[in-house]
Amino acid sequence: MNLIHNPLSHLDRPPPANILSELPFQALMVTLQSDGGKQQKAHLGDVISTSWI
Repeated sequence: MNLIHNPLSHLDRPPPANILSELPFQALMVTLQSDGGKQQKAHLGDVISTSWI
């Protein structure tokens, strides 16, 4: 078995504790529509984090 040295291995870092904060789509705006037809804009990251609670 040949071990190949990876020059970037020292740049590896453990995954962040809160993976949501690292995702680029957190900044995207989404439009929520309630059953009554009222629309509301919110950040996708907020929608995901609150829907998981």
